Amino acid sequence: TTSGDLDTTFNTTGFVIDDFTPQPDKIKGGGEDVGMAVQVQNDGKIVMGGYSVAANTNANPLARRGKADGIIRRYNADGTIDTTFNATGLTPGTLKASVVGETVYTTLSIQYDGKIVAGGYTESSQGEAPAAIRLLPDGTFDNSFGVKGRTFFKVDQHTVTALASP
Repeated sequence: TTSGDLDTTFNTTGFVIDDFTPQPDKIKGGGEDVGMAVQVQNDGKIVMGGYSVAANTNANPLARRGKADGIIRRYNADGTIDTTFNATGLTPGTLKASVVGETVYTTLSIQYDGKIVAGGYTESSQGEAPAAIRLLPDGTFDNSFGVKGRTFFKVDQHTVTALASP
């Protein structure tokens, strides 16, 4: 609010605490979820990028325990999860280079046409590389960008740290 108080019309508390970890990796008290970049769309919806690390347990042998998976989440202007975004409000594991690596989104940009570009880095057995994805406004990959909505850069940089849109 203008007085500096939390706006309780946003999620009734003025803030959101979220659990990105997708099922079946959800384990009470486990894992780590971090939002690293936020952008507000013209319609007031809020897009957050970051990563999720599944709990390090043997509950799911297929989980990438201990490795970060890039996450893009969209919220409605009132702070509730936007379930029209990729059907769940979440685009998980969107840039896995391999099962040995991890992905972290550190920056976001909303294009004039509503497409969402996320940048950061991905890791594979060959090392880390800057990478980016582009999503359509509905949260699905934009297959006209890179290869199936993803692109990797072969340079001596560790991560994409800034994106700009007109």
